[in-house]
Amino acid sequence: MRHELQGKVVISTGHARLHLFYAAIVAQEAGLLSSLLTSFYLKEKWASLVERLSKLSRKAFWKRLLLWRDYRLDEQVVVSLGSTELISRLCMWSKPRIPIKELRYWIERIDSLYYGKMANRYINQHVKLIHSRSGFSRAVIPHAHRIGAKVLLEQSIAHPAFTRKMLQDEYDKWNIPTKHRVYASPEREMEWDINNCDYILTNSEFCAGTIRQHLKRQKPILVVPTGVDTDHFRPTATERRRDFRLLFVGNVDVRKGVAYAVEALKKLKLPRTKLLIVGRKSIDSPPVFDETNYAVEYLPHVPYTMMPEIFRSADVFVFPSLSEGSARVVGEAMASGLCCIVTPNAGSIISDGIDGFIVPPRDINTLAERILQVYENPDLAAEIGMSARKTAVERLTWRHYQENLLRVYMNILSTV
Repeated sequence: MRHELQGKVVISTGHARLHLFYAAIVAQEAGLLSSLLTSFYLKEKWASLVERLSKLSRKAFWKRLLLWRDYRLDEQVVVSLGSTELISRLCMWSKPRIPIKELRYWIERIDSLYYGKMANRYINQHVKLIHSRSGFSRAVIPHAHRIGAKVLLEQSIAHPAFTRKMLQDEYDKWNIPTKHRVYASPEREMEWDINNCDYILTNSEFCAGTIRQHLKRQKPILVVPTGVDTDHFRPTATERRRDFRLLFVGNVDVRKGVAYAVEALKKLKLPRTKLLIVGRKSIDSPPVFDETNYAVEYLPHVPYTMMPEIFRSADVFVFPSLSEGSARVVGEAMASGLCCIVTPNAGSIISDGIDGFIVPPRDINTLAERILQVYENPDLAAEIGMSARKTAVERLTWRHYQENLLRVYMNILSTV
């Protein structure tokens, strides 16, 4: 690496995000990292205490805290801006409890500005590239341009305009009460960031397509899928079960499309079949989930450390999401050797018929056909699952993510 590029990159995560820890690690290894700015990071002096509490307490909270650190990172370059998360939690709590949309918007805008004002203290004149998250860049982008730096904005979900229209259609379809309608958040902050940054980073071709449709002026859109831990998530040799188990992991809301999987099962009425849903019900869950259904089982919360076992307990992973990025759970299912049935809105990393099946969004009939196909052909499901595992190992590890992201950083820095 050229000496003049040392310490030229700042990664600003807004809220703590696991994949951006990996981004910081590869930037640090390359000598590019100036600082990692995040809302919360568990420093070494607190880690031992949290480890003891996680062993003494039954609460999953302490174990989750242990995920927010990585021993490979130099703690001297990690800046915790934890107080900003208090405002963010208020934003989350306010939807939909506060009915005044404008008030929610101003809470979100203050959140973005407050985080940015604090983050800008650590972005000096020597920085040339800021990897920032949409929704948290209202103050960061103008500061970056004042000092001559470029902003690589991460938009890991579909464009807010697409999500807003999709949600409206779903709310009308399922007759969701107005007070339970929760829209893309923080939607206007995201749109401002997208229109004012220099480069956009997203994790799927689907997301990139929705962003291109709504850009006010064209700019480079770069696609880098997030990674998966293929050592943690891996298949195990098990005897064939008598029962057929489908698995869905994610929030139980209209955006994730799980209602269509439930409707497909109702249509099929397959014997010895169960859909395991791992995720909390949202306030905007479709009414289909209020019905008693013998074929559906709920697990509201599972500690992350237990998720590999959950994946291995399933025969097929189903994820008919209507608006997603490169969903981490799809990569984890692939690494676990599961045949995945997904929509193109959620499964850009899957090749149809090779390491999974892609079905049109909202298409209950096609979804039911694919479920029936793997139900009647368990050997086919197993074969496709092993192909998915091979794809995950060869293309979707965290190291692949880091190498792809490093190329993005170097290409941008070469133009500054």
